[in-house]
Amino acid sequence: TLDLDYLVYFRQASRRQSIELRVTGGSHICFLCPLELTDTQITDFFRAKADWIHSKLLLNEKRAETPVPKFKHGSCWLYRGRTVSLELSLSSNSVVLDSDRLGVQTKKMSTHDLRKLLKAWLVREAETLLTNRTQHFASCLGIEPSQIQLRQYRAMWGQCNSCREIAYDWRIIMAPDPVIDYLVIHELCHLAHFDHSSDFWRLVGPLQPTYTESKAWLRSNAHWIKQTLERY
Repeated sequence: TLDLDYLVYFRQASRRQSIELRVTGGSHICFLCPLELTDTQITDFFRAKADWIHSKLLLNEKRAETPVPKFKHGSCWLYRGRTVSLELSLSSNSVVLDSDRLGVQTKKMSTHDLRKLLKAWLVREAETLLTNRTQHFASCLGIEPSQIQLRQYRAMWGQCNSCREIAYDWRIIMAPDPVIDYLVIHELCHLAHFDHSSDFWRLVGPLQPTYTESKAWLRSNAHWIKQTLERY
């Protein structure tokens, strides 16, 4: 009976106290709400959220247009925001970056071996870069982390804890350098402010005035990057 512009997976529950609206990666719109909400209230809520829903659906369309890189000769990958072409050959295991070409030599031309070799190289590259950028911005801020770790997160890009340990998702090495710097600055600033208060953003801003663009890049590209090499 609801006059909505979208197909909605809808559920009302007597014990629910709040409204929850989600747009999934598959563009399913899920709506949960208290039982006492009327049809008119629900319709008004969706009209107020129309722009937000539309933006999420458009983002899903954009994500679908960006394929996950393939392990085949000539496929395109991202390294520090640059598009590089994968060049495969049989030889002793090695990975060499030469301008816009990423040469991967392996003893066995199997997807498993290619994944393993390429991931190991990307992790080493990420470790070197993230360590150097962390030291640089830590000096700028006068903040010193106790440890730097590389991990692989499902949703996050990094985190820090009360022990002043910082961890990054190594796959950030695929992002442009300003985005990588933003992640480093973000986590370091959390050592001073464990929240996203105005004080936190005032600390971030001077080191990267265009941080909103980096945040937008991550929102647009996180989906396919997180699927890259996800099995390893």
